[in-house]
Amino acid sequence: MTGISVYTGPYNNDIHKIRIIYLSRLTHSRRRGIFYTEKHTYGRYVKGLDMKDTREKIIRQAVAYFNNNDYERASLKDIAGALGITKGGIYHYFSSKDELFKESVIFTLGQMETEFSALTVRTGGLSIRDTLRLWFSLEDIGASASESMGIDIYKDYENMAYMMFTAIRKFPEVRERIDEVYEGFISKLETLLLSARREGEIRQDLDTAALAFEICAYGEGAMLLGSLSPSIPLGQMSTRAFENFWNRIKA
Repeated sequence: MTGISVYTGPYNNDIHKIRIIYLSRLTHSRRRGIFYTEKHTYGRYVKGLDMKDTREKIIRQAVAYFNNNDYERASLKDIAGALGITKGGIYHYFSSKDELFKESVIFTLGQMETEFSALTVRTGGLSIRDTLRLWFSLEDIGASASESMGIDIYKDYENMAYMMFTAIRKFPEVRERIDEVYEGFISKLETLLLSARREGEIRQDLDTAALAFEICAYGEGAMLLGSLSPSIPLGQMSTRAFENFWNRIKA
């Protein structure tokens, strides 16, 4: 059984720069273990990654496993074998398969929150146009997020969505965490847009809350559509969609 491959090709340098600057502001405890760019399998992590916390190590491995395997059909023995540990090793940190799965999904949501929150910060001298454009660069976002999550949310959207919906059905706290994450995205985007409106960079008559919602809804909807219909040139259409969006809101 092979592990998930982490994207190592070129991607938007603006996203990479913003991500590095944003993550550098987080405390060491939150940043621990975020940066890795090489391929890994379930049982092997890249050299130099700070993984003193064995529980987190298991969770990171489990995220990749659950993204590629049906949770309902997998046994704890299957999971332990794929992760290269014993069932006893899992039970030492988790009471059941359910708990391991729930913690893996919550961990993934936390990584998503960090990645996308970085895109709500204007830094590196980017204009508001270029900052907003990053939200439409779905392939680049997926590549950047794969570094911290082990999942390319652009290429693996279908699997990740299945994992999330499975967790929602089983654990009410996962739905609550998802609500919290998306409410945070929309709130931070609205703050960004309000600032741009005050500076005269976008139209004064715009409903910034609705615009923030529109940006988030576009990202989720476009990735879902791309997953359902791979023949759609999502990269090209995302570029054109952003130009239409920007022409509607620019001052």
